[in-house]
Amino acid sequence: MKYKYLILFSVFLLIAPMPAFPQDSLLIGTSANALGMADAWVSFPKDINIINYNPAGLGYLKHDQISVSHEQWIAGLNLEHVSYMKQLPDNSAAGISARILYTPEFEAFDRDENYLGKVRGSDIAITLGYGRLILAREHFAGVNIKYIQQNLGDYTSISSAIDIGWLSCFDSEFYFINEFKAGLAARNFGINLKKAGDENETLPACIVLGASGNILNVRSLEDHKLFLSTDTLVRVVDEKDIKIHLGVEYAFRDFFFLRTGYKIKYDLNGFTSGLGINYSLPAVDLVLNYSLVLNEFLNNNHLIEIVIKFADNRAKIDKQSSQPKEKSKKEKMQEIEKEFDNYLEE
Repeated sequence: MKYKYLILFSVFLLIAPMPAFPQDSLLIGTSANALGMADAWVSFPKDINIINYNPAGLGYLKHDQISVSHEQWIAGLNLEHVSYMKQLPDNSAAGISARILYTPEFEAFDRDENYLGKVRGSDIAITLGYGRLILAREHFAGVNIKYIQQNLGDYTSISSAIDIGWLSCFDSEFYFINEFKAGLAARNFGINLKKAGDENETLPACIVLGASGNILNVRSLEDHKLFLSTDTLVRVVDEKDIKIHLGVEYAFRDFFFLRTGYKIKYDLNGFTSGLGINYSLPAVDLVLNYSLVLNEFLNNNHLIEIVIKFADNRAKIDKQSSQPKEKSKKEKMQEIEKEFDNYLEE
């Protein structure tokens, strides 16, 4: 009966992320903001979802944040995602991300075409990330550790991987570009998944290099920003090909956002689009994002997301970390005894 899993994996291959492997689900965008810009996000640390693109961006962000998203994907698949980020002292931050991609129920058969019943499949990934300022005020580094689990029927495969990222931010004018950033990330390097039938499945390890910036650098148009972002994704196993992501975001007063993008050298995905609204309250910012991905042969992708950004407490954290630690009662008593002994000696 072990062959039933081979059949299950074959079915899952047909509906899994492009272009060939189930664990390419690790490359599916989890952010409506990023997806609207064709996932050109390795150098675009807009919110907590940067953890899945470049962990170095966690150190750049200045708010504790939480994000929840739902994506209606191709062939009836759904992707659920939640993430949280907490600021730490010394311009650093830690984050956690959890996502599950699951299939609808489908009928499975073995090699002899015996009916095995209805089953479901899912890919689960839990990510712990850390990013911090490294050099001056412009350069950040970060790392992710991932737990990966794939389920098909009653078969489970477990693996782990790491991401390493770098981000350089030149928020002052860089030639004619304002808020220029450059990013580099090595993603999904880890242990292969072991499949049924004594086969191994490689993770979609890749190197991503990108840059972004605001090209609408005109004083008379301070309320308007136009960001261009581009990523080059190089697969280093199996396919070993190069893919290009091009993204654009128009922002009006950091309140209303329009996005579009294009993915080059993808079998199904091409144009992407999206929009967002940022509503500011005294203690939090509420961000609602939506994205649409047009697929040529299958149904289109829809992703909706809510991001909550809490009040900026970076200055408070840095002040607390710079203050001397309060001494314990034991330490205070020891100091008093020492001063008393010195007094008797005099």
